[in-house]
Order: sequence, then C-alpha cells, then structure tokens
Amino acid sequence: MEFQFLGTGAGTPSKTRNVSALALRLRGARHWALVDCGEGTQHQILRTGWSLHELGAVFITHMHGDHCYGLPGLLASAGMMNRSAPLHLVGPALPASLRCCRTCRYVPPCRTGSRRGTTASSSAAKT
Repeated sequence: MEFQFLGTGAGTPSKTRNVSALALRLRGARHWALVDCGEGTQHQILRTGWSLHELGAVFITHMHGDHCYGLPGLLASAGMMNRSAPLHLVGPALPASLRCCRTCRYVPPCRTGSRRGTTASSSAAKT
C-alpha cells in the first residue's frame, strides 16, 4: 500500500505541516482514497501527481475543522475539472456548515454514508 501524508499537523497548520489528510492507494492501483481533508489538502495533492479524477472515496474520521474544512473546495475543484464519476463520502453526518458540498453545481455525484455501513445516494444539484 502506498501512503502520502498530505498533512500531519494538529488543529492549525504550520509553515512545514498542513492539517490532517492522508492519501492511500493499493500498490499498482489506479484509484486512491483520502482519509480526512483539512484546509490546504488540494495544494498538497498537487504535489503528489495523484489526480482528483482517480479519487474513489473520502473518509472523514470526525467533524473537527482540521479534518473536514478542505472538503467543499476539493469537491468543487473535482467538479470544475469535469469529474463525472461518483465519489464515495464516508463519515459522520455533515453539519449545516458543510451541506454546501451536496448542492454545489460543480460537485460530482456523491454517495454518502456513515461508518456504520448505511449508505444513501445523493446527487449534486444541476443548474
């Protein structure tokens, strides 16, 4: 398995460490997964050579800002890059402050669910 530590800082970033994000990929696999998505994760992904088109799932461990505030921007960027493949979002329920992730017209279709295994389909609004 390949690991890319995109952020290992605690609650706030520093000059040398971004907040929480970890990219995982099985050796030789095309698709990869993201565990947590703190602010600045998009910039860190650009340094890896891994593509948002090949991102298969995002796992949010808990709803602290340093683990999820990068999610709206990441999803919008994926949509603006014309990503059309479904993206699995797994973690706790989205709070009101992050529900924009489901309605942004650029967001690719998402399948959301809790870590308990219940999954419900959700599509981005198209305008």
